[in-house]
Amino acid sequence: MTKFRVGDIRPNPFRDLARYDLDQTHVDKLRESIRSTGFWSTVVARMIDGTPEIAFGHYRLEAARQEYGEDGRIPLNIEDLSDDQMLRMMAEENMEAGRNAAEAAHEVVRAVVLAYADGRITLEAPPTKTDWVRVAPGFTSVHGGSTDVELRAYTASTVAAYLHGTWKEPRVKSALSQLAAAESKEVPEETFRNLGPDSAVQVVAAAHDAQRQARLADMTDEQAKAVGREVAVEVAAGIREGKASRHGSAETMAIHELRRRAIESRVPKAERSTPQTPAYKTAARLLDYVSSFFTRQLSGGRTYGDLFSAVADNAGSPSFQPNGPNGPHLDLDIAAQLRELAARANDLADRIDGGRKALA
Repeated sequence: MTKFRVGDIRPNPFRDLARYDLDQTHVDKLRESIRSTGFWSTVVARMIDGTPEIAFGHYRLEAARQEYGEDGRIPLNIEDLSDDQMLRMMAEENMEAGRNAAEAAHEVVRAVVLAYADGRITLEAPPTKTDWVRVAPGFTSVHGGSTDVELRAYTASTVAAYLHGTWKEPRVKSALSQLAAAESKEVPEETFRNLGPDSAVQVVAAAHDAQRQARLADMTDEQAKAVGREVAVEVAAGIREGKASRHGSAETMAIHELRRRAIESRVPKAERSTPQTPAYKTAARLLDYVSSFFTRQLSGGRTYGDLFSAVADNAGSPSFQPNGPNGPHLDLDIAAQLRELAARANDLADRIDGGRKALA
């Protein structure tokens, strides 16, 4: 096994350490380990133009740099690795090191989209009947956009299919929506720092809710966006400060209270010529309940969204065929019901849009 000078070792080309820096606390723990047991020779790298690029082990490399200095030498396992392998290894490293960090998913999903835009990797073609696509290197959804791979079209499902393994579509979709919110300047990118995945979902929801209410109060689009950004920052700060650290539905209620206060302090209440009907009020409460459903925590820290993800992760297993191979597929039944609910929601949304257009 060859040893290399620390200062000559480059990071995985798909890691963006300038945007997503390393946690010094974790580096310090690895420095203690190095002092105790030495540098473990398990880091895999490839050679590019005579220079080693590591596939994973960035925390260990930084710990070695701080412990040994640039001229220190450490062993690396050199293998012939493709861009695909380097990117997928980076994804798995991020999943393990930052399982509960929204930014860990952001870095991986961003890297896949940018690598796809540069032609370094390929993704499956999006379904031809999909309503929403994204076009690399962008993250914002386009309704009715082309699914042509030559234009670098992609969806959350095609990114998840590329990463496979532990990177399921809901996680990728959430990361893409958060990256899109940052790209469109609805939420400042740094707002997601030190937030968990579920908290990041709540922050984007707060920004969108604030924008909607600001527009109802006759603010301009730019003013509404500014309000959304401020509310997102305030809600994120409140979550980090523990103002919404209770468990289960109490936590969700605390976040909603943070959001409500943040919006009310910035958006004047819209004057209505007619009172809201009971149907409107009930529908608004129901939508609020449904929007928070997937992030609502159960005992043990899991969410309802986690339960659906568990169904997806284990689809096709014997546990979903209680009467044997010839029995009913319960996972298929769940999928069918989800599609039916989605179809009903789309139909209602189209009817509402149609009614508004008829008034225009």
